[in-house]
Amino acid sequence: MSPEVAAAEDPSEDVFTDSVSFTGGSYVVFPGIAESSAEVLRLLLQGSVGTPSGFPNAFVEEVESLAYAVLRLSNEIAQRAQLGRHVQPDSDPHSRVVIPSSDAFDALKNAVVFKAEDLMEPNHPTELD
Repeated sequence: MSPEVAAAEDPSEDVFTDSVSFTGGSYVVFPGIAESSAEVLRLLLQGSVGTPSGFPNAFVEEVESLAYAVLRLSNEIAQRAQLGRHVQPDSDPHSRVVIPSSDAFDALKNAVVFKAEDLMEPNHPTELD
């Protein structure tokens, strides 16, 4: 990255990974560049599947099932990439872009590749353990 481009970049205002508590435990999530997106997700889940939500049971069950699947997937990607909760990004505008070694880059690419059987789980928990 050229010094001019690096200097124009806004420093990150949030963490690279965050955590969201939901059915089955706490999950590592990747909030992206939107500010406070993990907190927004927490509030959306609380409002849509929290007790009492006021939504029809079928809707609540669908949202809970999809949210659980996506959170498990995010958590698995983080584990495979060896990223824990609340990892801070390297946002120094004067630092150089880090290009990982070929082996490290392959490992990171493999962290987001799943076989169909990796995605199958017969049951999901109905309450926090």
